[in-house]
Amino acid sequence: MRTSNPESLVSEPTTPEGLHPAYFETRFRVWDGSGWPGSFGIVSAWTTTGESWPAAEARAADEALTREVLAHYPFARRLIGYSPTTGHAEPSWAIGTDLRRTKELGRRYRQDAVYWVENGRLSVTRVAREARLVVVGGFHDRLDDPIAGDEVWRVDERGRDDGRTQGDGGEE
Repeated sequence: MRTSNPESLVSEPTTPEGLHPAYFETRFRVWDGSGWPGSFGIVSAWTTTGESWPAAEARAADEALTREVLAHYPFARRLIGYSPTTGHAEPSWAIGTDLRRTKELGRRYRQDAVYWVENGRLSVTRVAREARLVVVGGFHDRLDDPIAGDEVWRVDERGRDDGRTQGDGGEE
């Protein structure tokens, strides 16, 4: 930003495109870390960053996204996005589609932002059509194995939950 009076500049913590800082520290726990396509989107239907939804609403949105993803996307892999700082975790889907459709899905499920991976590079973008991608870092560098408790969100690519219950994640 340019101004005629440099002393009037106020330094405030900001991130590119006004994105929440949590998007830049996110890591992913996956059951199968191999066989990723060259480009894909990552989207969640869980409680949007900075908001509070009832647990039942968050679960219902995740279940609806799961049905839609498994019905329409040949490459669909469940993963858990999480913050190593706060421990907050939420179920997400990596889907083989283009960026435009990834953003559309994010908008439909009331998300603030989605991730995009291309040639191993992880970026984040707001779901607005005109929003630009902001590079976060290497996707594969942010992959971790699942931990105890993650299995409540595990859904295989054929839509089976292996008899487990879907996870909790909203506010009760």
